[in-house]
Amino acid sequence: MLVQLVLALQASLVVVEVLPLSGNSTSRATTLVAGLPAELPPQPTIPLSRGVLLVAALALALAALFSSPHSTNLGIALTTLSALVSQCMTRSWTRLAAIVPALAVPSAKNSSRPLSTFAAVPSPLAFPATMGSFSSAASQGRDDGAEILDSPSEWRAALSALPSLADLHDVLPTIFLAHGSPMLIHPPHLANARSGPLLSIQGPEGPLVAFLKDLGPLLMEKYTPRAIVVLSAHWETEGGGVVTDYGDKNPLLFDYYGFPKELYEVTFKSRGDKAIAQRVVQVLKEGGIESARLTNKLEPRGEDGRGFMGPGLDHGVFVPFKLMFKDEAPVPIIQVSIPSDLSPATQHALGAALSPLRREGILLIAGGLTVHTFRDFGSFSPAAAAEKYRVWEKAIVDAVAVKDPKARHRALFSLVHHPSFRSAHPREEHFVPLYVAQGAGETGNIEGREGARVVCGLWGSKTVVFGV
Repeated sequence: MLVQLVLALQASLVVVEVLPLSGNSTSRATTLVAGLPAELPPQPTIPLSRGVLLVAALALALAALFSSPHSTNLGIALTTLSALVSQCMTRSWTRLAAIVPALAVPSAKNSSRPLSTFAAVPSPLAFPATMGSFSSAASQGRDDGAEILDSPSEWRAALSALPSLADLHDVLPTIFLAHGSPMLIHPPHLANARSGPLLSIQGPEGPLVAFLKDLGPLLMEKYTPRAIVVLSAHWETEGGGVVTDYGDKNPLLFDYYGFPKELYEVTFKSRGDKAIAQRVVQVLKEGGIESARLTNKLEPRGEDGRGFMGPGLDHGVFVPFKLMFKDEAPVPIIQVSIPSDLSPATQHALGAALSPLRREGILLIAGGLTVHTFRDFGSFSPAAAAEKYRVWEKAIVDAVAVKDPKARHRALFSLVHHPSFRSAHPREEHFVPLYVAQGAGETGNIEGREGARVVCGLWGSKTVVFGV
């Protein structure tokens, strides 16, 4: 009888498992206060029947254990139950990983994704609609240094003040870029319906969009690069240094989930360059990155939000670049993976290995964010964020502002030990690209051009230029 009961439970769980996620994407597991989650961000509801049945099955097995510990049928039942639990947990983990970013981080060695481990990006359309302002920190009555250069006039002045290529003796600077989220290119009429805190800075009509549109043309005009080598928080490999060789057309990897179909129809034209890609591999190997190699369109590098593995530039590249360069990149774009150990030292070493490219007319851009946590969606808005996030943002500004190169190096490396770091970055992947830009920008400079500057200090989306 016990076996039949467990088998019946298994059949019920299988039926529940194949049911779609609840259609009510705005269901709340917590009480909303002032339009924000009290504890957890709202996520699409997963049917509770699965969990109830699993608990019932476990209870049944425990009851049987105490009533008949030597039963042969019990052994069969527990074996079946073990397989059931494993199957249910595996499927549920996979489904959860598509909507909860913290779960979508398999290790590089154990991942089924041969070239990539990345945090999945869920759609924020289920977030509460609470805010969406395009205003500076001063207008919000805050002058604590957490937000600087956050108005168009301020960041344009900072960009204009960057040294010219002649001033830098033809050694290009390096950039840690606030690459934003897919919401930057989200259709405004859809985003405004239910956008939540993320819209405040990274919405399609927010200030980060305006900054990126200013940044791209200035970089092309001031530094006239012949190519861009870009690194993103969304592409990790063991050791780093995997280099795209996609030929005349770079594909796009839509590595985000739950967005409207318009975000899977986005286009951005760009091309690679085999000779430059080969040169990138060469300097990486010469710089001690033994894992450096080329990858092409036949080799998947990640999971596409449309449901298949594939190659391509991820959204940490094509989303900001579409705003910076409109619909087509003016120069070849080569993407390089970051080391999956996510340590500042290995990221810095990767950047240092790439540094010779700065003297060859190649612009190095490493993309991420200074605040990136889906455990607290209020953190994405300066009006809603807890004080600990303001302290964190101020610490970044202060570290970049240190004048002495060695002291600044130490200050930047110490940021990962800041008391608020883990709150702002439950996983490090969106912050450590800063160390790639730092490593490249600290290496090979002419004397007097070893500085670093925040050129846009938007909340959670700071952009820093090194080697100036």
